[in-house]
Amino acid sequence: MKYICADCGQEHEDWPALVFRAPDPYLALSEEEQANAELTKEICCIEEGEETQWYLRGVLTQYVYDACQYLDYGVWVSVSEASMKDYYEHYEDKEYKTTYFGWLVTNLPNYPANTSFGLPTNVEVDNSKGIPTILPHQGDSIFVKEFYEGISTEEALSRIDALLNK
Repeated sequence: MKYICADCGQEHEDWPALVFRAPDPYLALSEEEQANAELTKEICCIEEGEETQWYLRGVLTQYVYDACQYLDYGVWVSVSEASMKDYYEHYEDKEYKTTYFGWLVTNLPNYPANTSFGLPTNVEVDNSKGIPTILPHQGDSIFVKEFYEGISTEEALSRIDALLNK
């Protein structure tokens, strides 16, 4: 599948990672409310009165069973202030590994609304690899079922098309 990369502008033939530029709660903010938030490619914080919500972007990898390959998503999870503080403290330590609890805060394409949003996850940090790995907990969601059982190439291509051509 050929596509033009939004980051580098070059044509590629491999499958693109489906990267979401911001967590859904940030996207739901008005421009005025976004003034009380900070967004980078991998971290987001939203100040709401006395509270601050923390978000971290990671990679969620879904198996494509009839292609023996994987579809990567750059998704966002909500994490605690303590987890984010720990992440900041160890960001430069390439040997640091840990796991945080998080809530998936990205609605994924080709799933009914809110069947991927709000799912409990493990956020596995291995600074030698870079971006954290996101693993949903087992559960009844159609997304979780397909995460653990895999999806078809046809479905993977449909998801890529949905994001590249929206």
